[in-house]
Amino acid sequence: EDAMWHNRLLELVRKAEQREEADKTRETELRSEMLRTLQEQVKELQERKDEDERLKQEEARLMKERFELDLAEAREKEQQRA
Repeated sequence: EDAMWHNRLLELVRKAEQREEADKTRETELRSEMLRTLQEQVKELQERKDEDERLKQEEARLMKERFELDLAEAREKEQQRA
């Protein structure tokens, strides 16, 4: 009977250790998944930021171009009046 209880106790300890190891593995998998998700979100945010910056630069270039055209037109009109 003692041997049976001893074996039963060993079996319970073994199962607890297996469960603990499975929990650790699952926790590691979840952390890895969270890290991948965060990395993807950072990449997406950086791409949006880069696109926003590109659009701002393009808008500034167009505004400058328009200003230069307006200035050239105004100078031309002034020369025609003179």
